[in-house]
This record gives sequence, C-alpha cells and structure tokens, in this order.
Amino acid sequence: MLSFNLSQHIPNANNGEKLKVYNSYQKNSKFGYIKVPKQKQKVLHYPLNTIAASMETWRDIMGIAQINDSSHLSQVIIDELGAKMLQGPQLRNSELWFADEALASYKIDLWFKKSNNSAHFSHYPH
Repeated sequence: MLSFNLSQHIPNANNGEKLKVYNSYQKNSKFGYIKVPKQKQKVLHYPLNTIAASMETWRDIMGIAQINDSSHLSQVIIDELGAKMLQGPQLRNSELWFADEALASYKIDLWFKKSNNSAHFSHYPH
C-alpha cells in the first residue's frame, strides 16, 4: 500500500499513541470479527495492512521478546492458533487464509485488555 499522508497511518508518539489502526472493518460488518479457533472466540478483526506500530510495540503486542528463527516463529503461531487451523489447503476465505490476521487481532485484543493499552490507541476511520 502506498500512503501519501503518513500522519494518518503512523501512531503519534507525541500524544502517547503506540498503535494506530485505519480503514479497518466496522464492528457490524460481515468481516468485523475474526474467529480464533484455539481460543474458541471471536475478536475484532484488524487486517494487517491497517495496523501501524513500532517494533517495540509489536513485540509487546505479540508477547515475543525475540524470534530466533523461522522454526521458532512457526511454533509460536502453532501454540497460539492451534495446529488444526494450519492444516489442509489454504483456500481463499478459509480460516487458514486469515491465520495471520486472526493471530494479530487476538494478540491486539489481549494487549488492549492488559495495562489499559487502549489509551495508547487511535483509530482513523474510513
């Protein structure tokens, strides 16, 4: 995605923002929530191309201090989403198709719930 007005796409650190989400799905839309199979719940759906945060904030959100290699990252994903979700063909609009967004959305949901992080969040509407 090419952005011409970066102020709408980057958290404003001067205002204490750590996370900015823009042009994401509305809560009442067809794609407003995403299923997280292992946790058997739905959370607000944040498409990855609508999220902006620093590397430090992403590490905090994801709960990952350091990723050693791709095998380690794969295990983190399996631990969070469950191996069953990651099996089978990657069909468009399947759970596997949205696995990365399910993981990010779930982790953002957890991040909001801890330490009042929602105070460091802004949402730029459509």
